[in-house]
Amino acid sequence: MQTSAKRLGAAISKLTLVFCLIPGAIRLSAQTGTTGTITVAVQDDPSASAVPDAVLELRDLGTNDVRKALTQQSGVYTFPNLPFGLYQLTIIAKGFQREVFESVQVQTARATEITATLRLGGATETVRVIADATPLVEVASTVLATTIDTKQVVNLPIQGRNVFNLAFTTPGFAVTPLAVVSQTTLSQGPQDNTIPTSGTYNNLPGAAIVGASLDGVPGISNRFKSAGFSYGTVVVQPRLENIAEMTVQTGQMDLSGGAGTSTLQINLVTRRGTNAYHGRLFEDFRNTALNANTWINNATRLPRNIIKLNDFGGSIGGPILKNKLFFYGSLAESIAPLSRVSTATVLSPGAQQGLFSYKTSSGALQTVNVLQVAGTAGYPSTVLPNISSQLTKINGILSAGTLIPTSDPNILTLNHVVHARQTIHYPTLRLDYSARENMRFSVVYNQTSTVCVPCNSPTWPGGINPYDNGSVNPFNRIASFSF
Repeated sequence: MQTSAKRLGAAISKLTLVFCLIPGAIRLSAQTGTTGTITVAVQDDPSASAVPDAVLELRDLGTNDVRKALTQQSGVYTFPNLPFGLYQLTIIAKGFQREVFESVQVQTARATEITATLRLGGATETVRVIADATPLVEVASTVLATTIDTKQVVNLPIQGRNVFNLAFTTPGFAVTPLAVVSQTTLSQGPQDNTIPTSGTYNNLPGAAIVGASLDGVPGISNRFKSAGFSYGTVVVQPRLENIAEMTVQTGQMDLSGGAGTSTLQINLVTRRGTNAYHGRLFEDFRNTALNANTWINNATRLPRNIIKLNDFGGSIGGPILKNKLFFYGSLAESIAPLSRVSTATVLSPGAQQGLFSYKTSSGALQTVNVLQVAGTAGYPSTVLPNISSQLTKINGILSAGTLIPTSDPNILTLNHVVHARQTIHYPTLRLDYSARENMRFSVVYNQTSTVCVPCNSPTWPGGINPYDNGSVNPFNRIASFSF
């Protein structure tokens, strides 16, 4: 069994090396956006003098991964590039009692500071600190940060499973009106990706220049980072089942936080496996019968827009090799038959016969037969055959919608309901491997792929325009590799 485990470990090491050598195969993640740090300051009691060369042992409670270090002459040491989670910190120094911090929390893109005051005594005596150590107020940087753990919101009755919108519920954000998504764009569907077009974080224009990363890889196209997020989406939708934490940073961002391009940085990190197996199944359900009709639909005598959303999936994570190799995977699918109101402009029955009405300078309504005028001038006095054919097709589908008069007596507005179907797939896979104490690898893959038919609302009902109904298959993915 041990031989098989060694062979598997060697194969994984070779595989990760291949990923490193293939240019462009995957994106190397920026550690500052995917990991946290723990800074330990060791001093004695009661003089509060620094204790150098104290032995520090940091143990990941989820994976049993151990990191060891010695404090510097100043009595301080920083553990960098730590995955999110809970850790146990043990401090041993000659002539002092052993001190153990049972629960030290590491959060994405944040620093946890611990000050340990050692008491005189033997190494066999142990002082255990049960209280949690969490990231404190940042004193070494002007960056302000808030971390949202998805466990805090997974059971809340929120609309949709996109955690990106939660960034705009953190303290310090002043919201302005939401972006308006075109009612004729079916591809958006019930994705709940709309974010504020503008706003401020702590009186900074945070929503004007926003950066977002998923596992260290930029998640927003550069052309969407300013101008108020016209589309308000990230490349791959971060969801409750595959995101562990989201840290919102703002303030005077330095290069390590906003990559030099953001006044607001949102860092998301994918869930990871531990030594314990965990899994979940879920389904979010919405239906037309549960919704009220809109005021506009009622005013124009249209039925409720059809919404039949089934958002379902599952996830599982755990060990492949205990204390060595861990996995996490999730697969979700969102299926939604949709309906939207589309509008078209049609000629009135009189205008189709050449009777055009206009108002004189006195405001009186006059009607003139332009076909007769054309005949008098030597031009055709009847509707051209190709135009007549198009008008016949249009008149044949007018009953599929509702005609609304306009301020122009020559035209009418046709409102009709467009039916569509949208299916979105959300696969996620993460592997973490501890090769040895000073060598660790992580591979993460997230994807969002959409199939919708049609994606854009047809101008005319009944399919009279073969070029008016289209389907697309947007395919977005983010892959990262870190070591």
